[in-house]
Amino acid sequence: MNIKMQICPNCFFAPYDGGRCPQCGYSATDTHLTGVALPPGTVLNERYLLGRVLGLGGFGITYLALDTVTQTTIAIKEYFPSSLAVREDDGIMRFNGKGDARVFDHGMRAFIREAQSLHKFVGEENIVQVSHSFYENGTAYFVMEYLNGINLKVLRKGMGGKVPFVFACSILMTLVTTLGKIHAAGLLHRDISPENVFITKDGNVKIIDFGATRYFLGDESHSLAIVLKPGFAPPEQYTSKGEQGPWTDVYALAATFYNFATGARVPEAPDRLAGKQVLPLHELVPEAGSKLSEVIERALSLNHKKRYQNMEEFGNALRKYGPVDIKGIEPGSADENVSLEIPYQEKAVQSETRPGLDSVSQNPRTVSGPRTEDSALVRLAKRAVHRFRISVTPFISVASGAQKGEKWAIPYNTEIRIGRLSGVNHIVIADSAVSREHCVVRYDQKNGIFFVKDVSSNGTFSDTGERFEKGRDIVLVPGSGFYLSLGRLLIRVGLE
Repeated sequence: MNIKMQICPNCFFAPYDGGRCPQCGYSATDTHLTGVALPPGTVLNERYLLGRVLGLGGFGITYLALDTVTQTTIAIKEYFPSSLAVREDDGIMRFNGKGDARVFDHGMRAFIREAQSLHKFVGEENIVQVSHSFYENGTAYFVMEYLNGINLKVLRKGMGGKVPFVFACSILMTLVTTLGKIHAAGLLHRDISPENVFITKDGNVKIIDFGATRYFLGDESHSLAIVLKPGFAPPEQYTSKGEQGPWTDVYALAATFYNFATGARVPEAPDRLAGKQVLPLHELVPEAGSKLSEVIERALSLNHKKRYQNMEEFGNALRKYGPVDIKGIEPGSADENVSLEIPYQEKAVQSETRPGLDSVSQNPRTVSGPRTEDSALVRLAKRAVHRFRISVTPFISVASGAQKGEKWAIPYNTEIRIGRLSGVNHIVIADSAVSREHCVVRYDQKNGIFFVKDVSSNGTFSDTGERFEKGRDIVLVPGSGFYLSLGRLLIRVGLE
């Protein structure tokens, strides 16, 4: 069923006339996918009101949605194998007549089985939560939690190309434990990569996008298309007859860790089979040590029989031969996940080359930013940051205005855009006094200072009332602030 969309497909604010949302700045033309995705306003299962498209892949479409019963924002994934299906004008999906219709039907059954299997993990904090599934429009759907945060690929870029080593180790051990639980349920992920490891706004690590997941017991799955990511998939995934098992995810996880810990990518499996070598981990990250390099090297063996055969073996080797940072991490412990509030970003923004800092003090004073109430989450974050020796966490907070008290931790050396327009800015300030794209803030890790650059029509001002020159980088020491609207919306920057 489709109804006239009277609420915003992005923030579900009403009333909405189909143009630009006065609340978040979303426009219906921003992500319109005519003839492919179901239009905003479609109601599924007589309960879920679809909003904008969150993601589109070869096997499915993910939508933002509103649960009209609980009034909560969720995500809904639709089975849509683009090579086998076509959507009619009435929204019904049909087999397009190409290939084998049995493959389409089997894929849909596997999709539902996947959802039913993931439902077993309700309450498992490191796996995306799936509530239930249903059939409609000639296809299948499942309902899952909507995650606010960024994937590991974006985080790595935002941290200057690689994740701090001790933080990387904590993520690795979380994933080892979580994948072990997935394998124990008879499932493989088969698509572990930085894009499918999600860091939520509260710093939790989540494994997402089980679109390549298949039961690895039985032969029927061999009829499905090969799904892989070059640089992360082992040789056995390049052929439908490849012998896959838990060792397949061991390889992908080791390649993922190598990537976010070093910034480099493991060569594609066919290239490695042709003789291309993997540079040892400790040559790129000296603090890893030779023993951990040997563990990762074995996990990346081209011959699956020479790899660790499951996550338990891999985890034991990491704790036995890895550095102290790994040995000290107990799977499932409260400190296993570094809890950092990270603003939602749809894409990474690379830092631009900045002018020299000759005119700036190389030893700026450090001033504490405004304090907020110490929630359990904040206390956990502080404990984890101390545990893994991440010395400072830069943040942006709203000190006055409608969103007073809101606060975001930000990655190092990454441009964070602030403005009224959703989908363009990383931090959205829903106030008419704020320009659609207002300013850019960046924390310079090397020098311990912030840069702010005005890009607005309304102007950005210092806390003493001086208007910043548009397009020019202005230096701020931690603890200082600036106005998005003079005397009205005060933004502070600081370190924790």
